[in-house]
Amino acid sequence: MEMADARGGWKAADTTAWREHLHAATMVGRAASSRTAVELGYGIEAEPGPSGRLGHWRIAGVPGEVIEVHSKRAAQIDAECARRGEGSYQARAVAARNTRDHKQHQSEADLVRRWRSELDGIGWPADRLAAAIDAASAERGPAPRLTLSDARRIMAETVAAEGDLARRKVFSRRHVIVAMAPRLYGQDPRLVEALADRLLADPEVVPLVGVAGARERAYSLASVLARETAIAEGLSRSLGRTDGPATTARAVTDAIAEVEAGLGVPLSAEQASAAMAICTSGRAAEIVVGVAGAGKTTMLKAVAAAFESSGHQVIGTATSGQAARTLGREAYIGESATLASLMWRLQHGHLHLDNHCVVLCDEVGMTDDIDLVRLVAHVEAAGRNWSSSATTANSAPSDPAAPSKV
Repeated sequence: MEMADARGGWKAADTTAWREHLHAATMVGRAASSRTAVELGYGIEAEPGPSGRLGHWRIAGVPGEVIEVHSKRAAQIDAECARRGEGSYQARAVAARNTRDHKQHQSEADLVRRWRSELDGIGWPADRLAAAIDAASAERGPAPRLTLSDARRIMAETVAAEGDLARRKVFSRRHVIVAMAPRLYGQDPRLVEALADRLLADPEVVPLVGVAGARERAYSLASVLARETAIAEGLSRSLGRTDGPATTARAVTDAIAEVEAGLGVPLSAEQASAAMAICTSGRAAEIVVGVAGAGKTTMLKAVAAAFESSGHQVIGTATSGQAARTLGREAYIGESATLASLMWRLQHGHLHLDNHCVVLCDEVGMTDDIDLVRLVAHVEAAGRNWSSSATTANSAPSDPAAPSKV
C-alpha cells in the first residue's frame, strides 16, 4: 500500500494479525454453515478428523465408504505420509504441497456425472444415499434449542482443567471462540461470540497485564494460576531444603571421568559444573535450563552415575515416550518411563520413593501442570532429591510460574 505521510513510499501490509484471527474466523464460519445445514433439514454430527482436533462437523448419514471415495486428496496425502514414514501435522502439510496437481477446469455437469458414477461403483447410488441422509436426519430430529443450563455446561466445559484453554495457559478472545464453536454447531452462530464474551467475564477467567508480545487482551484461568502457584511454592520449599541426597565431590569426579572415557571427549566446563552442583548441594530440588543441543542429557549421565555409585536409586522420566527412552538409552538410566507411567505406579503402590531416590525429569517445560503438581507432591512426601532438565525452547515465555524458568 502507498503511504500517505510525509515520507511516502510503499509498504506491505502486516498480515500477522490476520493470521492470528484466521482460525477464529474459520470456526465462526463453520458454526454459520452448520446452522444453515440444520435449517435445510439435515442432521449434523461432530467431525474431529484423524487428529481428533479438527473441530469440524459433517452431515449425518453419509457412509464412510462414500466419504472415502470423495476424499481423494486426503488419500493422496495419507499415501505420501506412509511412504515417508511420517504422520505429524507438519509432515501432512509438506505431503499436501508435494502431491498437489495443477487444477483442471471441469464443468459442473461433468463433475456431477463423475460423482454419480463413482457412487454407483461402490453401491451407493444417489437415491440410496439421499434415503440414508434423510433417515439419519429423522432419527436426530430438529436441533434442540439452547437452554440456560446448556450454556452454563458449555462454558464449564470450555474452562475445564483438562480443556484446550487450560493447556494453552494464556489465551485471548479468539482462542475462546475456537474452543467454544464446536460445542455450538447447529445453533444460531451469533451465540458463539455472545457466549465467548460472557465467558471472559466469568470469575474463573483472569485478565492478565504486562504479557510480552501480546497483541490483544490476554487471559488465564484461575485453576491454571492455582496449579502454577502450587508448583512454584513446592519447588521453592524443596530448593530451600538441604537434606536431600548428595554425593561426594570425588564420586562426581569419578563419574565425569567415566563418561568422558566412554565419549572420547571431555565434558564442557558448564556440564561438569552443573553435574557437581546437582550432586553435592544437598538441595531437595535442582533446576537446569539449557538450549537444545547444550549437552544436558550427557551431563545427566554423569549425575546418574555419581548418585548410583553412592547407593541412590535413580529414576528417569519425561512427558513424551521418546524423551523418556532417550534418558534411559543415552543417560544410562535403567529405570526410565513416561511421567504418566511413573504417576500410575506411585499412585497404585507399585513404586515407593524415599530419601535415597533421585528422579531426573526431562523437558519440564512440556510437562502438564497437573502432572507436575503431583510429582512435586510426591517429591515433598518422600523427602528426596528432584533434579529437572528443561530446555528454554520448551519454556513458555508467557507462563510466569513455569518451573523451568530461572
